[in-house]
Amino acid sequence: LVVDDAKTLIADLQSHTFSSHDGLASEPENLAWHTAAGFNVVALSEHEHVATTTGADVAGRAASAPRPAVILGTELSWKQ
Repeated sequence: LVVDDAKTLIADLQSHTFSSHDGLASEPENLAWHTAAGFNVVALSEHEHVATTTGADVAGRAASAPRPAVILGTELSWKQ
């Protein structure tokens, strides 16, 4: 991402990890990608359960660049 305005907040408000059936990365890999891409905020929103921060915390401590803030979320299925 290239943003000209330093006041602009870049956020991904729905991202999955291996904890969801359609996730393609572990928490550390997900957070590393978002860090490298320049995101300020990433919401880990897994299917049917709340994401954990274990892997994200480890990745954050090991990152040389400031990591994005992490929001934990859950993607719920609507069943009638």
